[in-house]
Amino acid sequence: MITKETLINSRNSINEALFEIKKQYSNSDENPNIFIIVEGKDDIYYYGTKTTPYQTKGNNIRIIAAGNRSKVIDAYDHLDWSYYSKDRILFIVDRDLSEFTGERTPHDTNIYITDKYAIENELCTVATYLNTLKYICGLNEINEQEESELKCYYQDREKEFFDIIDPVMGVILFWKINNISANYANIKSQKIIEINEKGLRKAEWLKDNEDLIKYVFEQSGVDFSDEIDIEKYINLLKEKATPDYYVRGKYVLGFFVKIINYVTQNSSSILSTNRKGKMPISIGYGNAMLHLGGVMSVPLSLDGFLKTNLIH
Repeated sequence: MITKETLINSRNSINEALFEIKKQYSNSDENPNIFIIVEGKDDIYYYGTKTTPYQTKGNNIRIIAAGNRSKVIDAYDHLDWSYYSKDRILFIVDRDLSEFTGERTPHDTNIYITDKYAIENELCTVATYLNTLKYICGLNEINEQEESELKCYYQDREKEFFDIIDPVMGVILFWKINNISANYANIKSQKIIEINEKGLRKAEWLKDNEDLIKYVFEQSGVDFSDEIDIEKYINLLKEKATPDYYVRGKYVLGFFVKIINYVTQNSSSILSTNRKGKMPISIGYGNAMLHLGGVMSVPLSLDGFLKTNLIH
């Protein structure tokens, strides 16, 4: 009997990236396609724009979303590299929590692994924040003192955010280490935090950490348990890295969008000069990469990978 679940499982088992490569690939110089396999569809815009400068006449770069991390690696594993050229098929993989879980990540000349959890961790930085406020949000005339004030404000709020999100990452690490299936993509960091004149804190509907953890379990489709030593798993994370490295990139993006909007709307009370910002466009979680990609610098490691593999 065909059920909704079997249809979903069947769809999830299909590796569309692998299918597209095999359908379109050619070793012929007359068809010089270069394939870049990324995890999700929301990665296509960023990597597409950052590879545009490397496109030359007759050199067509195609960005293909595999669907998730495991499918990117699966595509790499199932290609016969005696036939396919590593100069023509590149892979971009999020580091995720692989250094903590031992999850396999192949290393090869045509594979780029993000320096931190995901590319968002590299892009949602204080530098991008300042660029956004100056070049998009009407604060391009700020002086050094104002820039310092905005930078300090960001760093203070970021620390508060990491303190709130640490238990969430502790639970996720527990799930990963114990092979518990969880859809933690459903956790929306922008919904569990709020910013006001007092700083950044948990949203009002979350009374305490227990409420937060229950929300994490519920959103992830996992039966709630209060027997997890969350602090143990937070310590495991902190032993190897800082929060900007191990916090899930999508959660960092949620925080980033929140603070950009708040500072733009409230810059007059944050800056000693009472200078006002202005938001000419609507920047939300769903379109942040689209609107902010232009003010996000390319990580040095990614820039080196692209130059090495796309300039021949």
